[in-house]
Amino acid sequence: MRALIAVARLKRTRMPRVTIRPGGRGTQRERHDFVGEIVIDNPPMNLFSEALIADTLAHQATKRILRAWRSGGVSAADHVTSRVTQDKPNAGGDDLTRVNSPNRKELAMSPQDKPSIVFCHGIWADGSCFSKVIPPLQAEGYDVIAPQYNLDSAQTDIDSVLRTLGRVSSPSILVGHSYGGAVITGAGIDDRVIGLVYIAAVAPDEDETAASQQAKYPTTDIFASGLEVADERVWMLPSGIKYFCGDLPAAEQQLVWATATPPAAELFNEKPPGTAWRTKPSAFVVATQDHSVHPDLHRDSAKRMGATTYEVDSAHCAMLSHPDVVLDAIRNLVTSVQGTLATA
Repeated sequence: MRALIAVARLKRTRMPRVTIRPGGRGTQRERHDFVGEIVIDNPPMNLFSEALIADTLAHQATKRILRAWRSGGVSAADHVTSRVTQDKPNAGGDDLTRVNSPNRKELAMSPQDKPSIVFCHGIWADGSCFSKVIPPLQAEGYDVIAPQYNLDSAQTDIDSVLRTLGRVSSPSILVGHSYGGAVITGAGIDDRVIGLVYIAAVAPDEDETAASQQAKYPTTDIFASGLEVADERVWMLPSGIKYFCGDLPAAEQQLVWATATPPAAELFNEKPPGTAWRTKPSAFVVATQDHSVHPDLHRDSAKRMGATTYEVDSAHCAMLSHPDVVLDAIRNLVTSVQGTLATA
């Protein structure tokens, strides 16, 4: 087995740069759009794969250095390490190259480091529903992204989030709204995830689905009279928007309805393996005026996962009606996990 190691170090120069030096080849390539130095020992055998992996590692490793360098919080000794291992060829002769998730020690953060924030939408409210919480976090230096998945199946939605984790710095906090709580419950078992925030969400256990968890509570208004099943999808009726985000101004309600993505009719009955809240720290925003997911489900879910709870007088889309509460839940969880990982 061979190892490809990339180390990003701060260069105290006026024009920061990255130097990629393939071990044993006597060649080097300089790039001026990164901060730090990437040294690759014993690289893959073809130049294309070498450049591809090097660029990926450079992107991931130096983003955190760049943010800290700009804020003046980096010392010459600070570094970030990523690893790629290459197995011996298998019986069929194929090279199997995989990127390893960093272990817990490698994800340790200093106080000035920030995890990335990955927002996971629910049903009938796509990634645009996080429009009031993404800009403040970006302004504070967080790496933020909100994948748009198709709501075709629970597993494909989780897979979409896992792919997205590869596009931001690690470690990450997952934030799920509504059905997005089921998504982060499955995706959150990934080693790159260090915390979970649930917003008026379902949070099924290993033996539950979103549907079976909700069946334990009184039927909410939107499921009683605000939906229609057609073409194997579940559509929110215009009259149902008041049960979904009725505390928003009328124009905002109509925008939410217009951008709603209808889920597959069987989506609520699926539960891929994995229950991240059993092992990852969590926070839960309880929306006390929710007419989509019953507030008692919020409270009971938060209690059984041991989550830090934030109750707010809100309808289902608390990130739109009370963005400050959601931001507080995220920031406080970041502070908590920073302290835990820094001493791990």
